Amino acid sequence: MAVLATIGDLKTHLNISSTADDGELTLMLDAAEDVVRSLIGSQFPGASVTERVTSVGGTVILAGRPVDDVQLNGGAVDGFTVNRAAGLLYDVPYTVGPLTATYTTGGGGIPASITLATLIIAAHLHETQRMPGLSRDSAPAGFGGADGVPDMGDVGRGFAIPRRAEELLRPHMRGSVIA
Repeated sequence: MAVLATIGDLKTHLNISSTADDGELTLMLDAAEDVVRSLIGSQFPGASVTERVTSVGGTVILAGRPVDDVQLNGGAVDGFTVNRAAGLLYDVPYTVGPLTATYTTGGGGIPASITLATLIIAAHLHETQRMPGLSRDSAPAGFGGADGVPDMGDVGRGFAIPRRAEELLRPHMRGSVIA
């Protein structure tokens, strides 16, 4: 399975040179990769994909692109034409009900936007882990609520995927795939 980002990439992203937190950073990076993979499915080179599809007029649209080694219903359905780059199957024989398509995604390397989104999520998880609790004395000047109590609450907490990471991943999100 393709690696989205390395611990070295994350440490560079965070401007960290020490190895003291490598275990924790690895956990954050693994969690970020899990999130990214769940959001964009099988859009990685060499990923094995199984998905339910339906033939409409003899054409099937696959979620992954580009595709290699396509089989329908475990090889029981054959005689179709594959447009590898578009993830399309043509001339699929008529069948009743959904089909199961199994294939391998092809293509080049991991897009930079996916790697960056993974790093942003991992960095965010690391940052929220490190964020100190706020008190009256620790609030920056100008950040105060009623009676001078800091009104910062859980800044940065409460979500695992920063919006900028989600926006980087959005073009790569495709149809649902059976995990």
